Amino acid sequence: MERSAVMRAVKGRDTAPELFARRILRAIAPGYRLCRRDLPGAPDIAYIGK
Repeated sequence: MERSAVMRAVKGRDTAPELFARRILRAIAPGYRLCRRDLPGAPDIAYIGK
């Protein structure tokens, strides 16, 4: 039970480092996408371009 509570409290998305990286990407490279399952390796962040 304790282990389940700990794992439930762990954030998997929108963590502070992830939001920081996305803020920088938005400024320098608009056009990125999140969670592209159709690409090899299923990257969390992918630059698709325009």
